[in-house]
Amino acid sequence: MRPNPIASSVVLFVAREGLSVLVRGLDCIDGTPLVDLKPQYCTLAHDVT
Repeated sequence: MRPNPIASSVVLFVAREGLSVLVRGLDCIDGTPLVDLKPQYCTLAHDVT
C-alpha cells in the first residue's frame, strides 16, 4: 500500500507555464506533484448527420 494514495481526475486544461500545468477542476493542494497526464477523447453515442 502506498503511503499517499494516487487520485484520478478529469480536468479542464487551461495553460502551460514552463514546467507547470494549469488546470481547472482538480481537487488537490497547489504544488501537488503530477504523476501522469493523459488526454480524454470523447465520442458521440449517436449518429450525427
